Amino acid sequence: MAFAQSARYGGAITDSGETYADPSGPEWTTPAARFEVEVDAGQTLLVTYESGDASLLYPRLILESPSGERSEDDRQPDVASTVVARVDDAEGGTWTVTATCQGECEHGRYSLAIDVLDEPPLPTLFEAAATGDIDALRAILAEDESAVFWSDGARRTALMHAARAGQAGAMRALLGAGADVNAQAIDTADFSWDQPQTTALHDAAGGGHPEAVALLLEAGADPDALAMDGETPLHHAVHGRSPEVVHLLLEAGADGSAATD
Repeated sequence: MAFAQSARYGGAITDSGETYADPSGPEWTTPAARFEVEVDAGQTLLVTYESGDASLLYPRLILESPSGERSEDDRQPDVASTVVARVDDAEGGTWTVTATCQGECEHGRYSLAIDVLDEPPLPTLFEAAATGDIDALRAILAEDESAVFWSDGARRTALMHAARAGQAGAMRALLGAGADVNAQAIDTADFSWDQPQTTALHDAAGGGHPEAVALLLEAGADPDALAMDGETPLHHAVHGRSPEVVHLLLEAGADGSAATD
């Protein structure tokens, strides 16, 4: 990865003395830190904004392009304390990066990394799985065989990311590398530690991906695995309106009369 320039910031977000007004409710403002960065045509701007304490600071990242267009990114759904934004800039110019939060952030601490790259960065394990980039996936697994067991901030594995997106090729590569077909993850922000969570089969069933479901069942996925509120993969398939997946699960022995909590 070729870095044209890099900058690192951090500390208490209130140190900057700046504020951010939410466009949907300008009367509501939060502390903010604002930075400018020069990006040449053809370069990639990569910004990683992380909360030092996710219970106090839920990151919100605002990027403003040289033309004045703004985009907002909140924390990743699978990583409660991190936001990553990437822009492949064809024109070049001065970008404004604003780091703020969603709610209480007076006591939170943050770290912000702004990198300008001459070439686009390689995908992460989870990005490669979700997009079906098998070459990148195999390269990561070749470098570290244990990567197949890695999980993100919500305990979601690469197999779950691939299953949700219906990336059968990536799933085969991960299963072949020894991925745990029945690993469980946190499904929502409001979870209970004493309840089991979703599996890759829940993801594939809810997404209506028959090939992915068949692969997981063949690999030994539990068709009656329980998730939050007692939902099984069959419940997810019905919510996803996928008759073909429903048939696959029933043929695999799923309980058609299972009730949620």
